[in-house]
Amino acid sequence: MPQDIVDDGHRDRLLIRRFPALLHGLLPADHLRRDGLEESEAAAAPISVDAELLHALCTADGLLELLDWSRRGVGADPLACMWLGSLRWYRLVTGASPPQAPTPPPRDLDASLETGLRSGELTLRPGTGGLSRSGLATGEMAYPSAPAQADAEDPDALIRVLPLALVPYVELRMLHGWADQTVCLTQGGDRLRRRAAVLVEELHHVAGASERTERVVTALARLGEIAEDGGYALRAVLSRVVTALDRALEGEVPREEALHPRLRGFASAWRQITDDDR
Repeated sequence: MPQDIVDDGHRDRLLIRRFPALLHGLLPADHLRRDGLEESEAAAAPISVDAELLHALCTADGLLELLDWSRRGVGADPLACMWLGSLRWYRLVTGASPPQAPTPPPRDLDASLETGLRSGELTLRPGTGGLSRSGLATGEMAYPSAPAQADAEDPDALIRVLPLALVPYVELRMLHGWADQTVCLTQGGDRLRRRAAVLVEELHHVAGASERTERVVTALARLGEIAEDGGYALRAVLSRVVTALDRALEGEVPREEALHPRLRGFASAWRQITDDDR
């Protein structure tokens, strides 16, 4: 068994079961109920989303690709999978891949998100994601030892760390490394990197907990502090994610069919690839 796999089946089952709560926090489907609209009508209503929110979803899809390779017994580089996810995001928000970068084949999630953007169902919030786009524009994969834009830090880049906290079968020290890797793909400010490690650790404790212990209460408080210290997008997204996971501690996990339509297929794919009990 690889050293980054841990024998903690109960926690892993909780992480898998609660992944829809994360997706609901990233892109809630509450708009479907506004004004009494039917889903087909509300889905056509524009929803303004931060570019880094889409970056988090594409990063999650890169992680799913990694988990799929591992499930098939094929080794894959986590950093490379997250980088390909970021390149898909770059193409999603700019319409083209960075010069000299590989062109990753489209996957179901980014194709669905692209359809949402083209149809006007989703609209990018102006002025968001610029620093991350600049970090990827060279077309070269950055490493923690040589991060892109070494002194830069946009706190909203921490949004893409959120999916890491719900990856099953991986121990915390490995998640710390992955959090550092994914932010260093675009920016490498010391404070940003430290906060990424704290964020993934505290969210991992909440998402994998069986009950609201004192440790979980402390984690929720620290996550609140990170949210308040962040930008507009980080505050909004992290607040929704924490609320959704806090409710999950009481068994209130959104069903896949209750998720935003653009995320239902992805939630199903995540469950199918990660759930060994299916």
